[in-house]
Amino acid sequence: MVEFGILALLFTLIMFAIADFGMLLNGWVAVSSAARDASRRASVGETVDQVTDSARHFAPLPGVRPADVKVVIDYCDITDPLCATPFRTMCETPPAGVTCAAWNPTFPTGSPPPSPGYTVRVTVVADTFEVITPLVRPFFGCNSSTAHCWVKLTSSSALRYEGPP
Repeated sequence: MVEFGILALLFTLIMFAIADFGMLLNGWVAVSSAARDASRRASVGETVDQVTDSARHFAPLPGVRPADVKVVIDYCDITDPLCATPFRTMCETPPAGVTCAAWNPTFPTGSPPPSPGYTVRVTVVADTFEVITPLVRPFFGCNSSTAHCWVKLTSSSALRYEGPP
């Protein structure tokens, strides 16, 4: 009886851990798909507001309100020589000491870039995804005394801006 009790407890914890990791993987896939869909929408000229709304409602995450999903849209002018070098192709932050005047330009709220030739990168962040299994919590820096263990799910996608339809 004692051996069965110990093994049953361990087996149950492992099963819940597998379920928790499965839910995390599902959440990451949903965030990744939302980023790809939003970058495609941004690349064909939809407004910033339309892209943001689309990313927030693309694939609802269990336990995460769409309003809590953060969407960051960056445009980079690839015609600028500094932006055209290989480390700029995905609009990543340039190395220390390198500047790019066109990096993350400010466009009027709700409008895409003025012309094609930009790279658009959409980053989707869901930072209120909760891990519930006590066995899995330490892997994410949470202890058993913490009420909630939030995990940040992030994904980004970049495409060439094609301009409005």
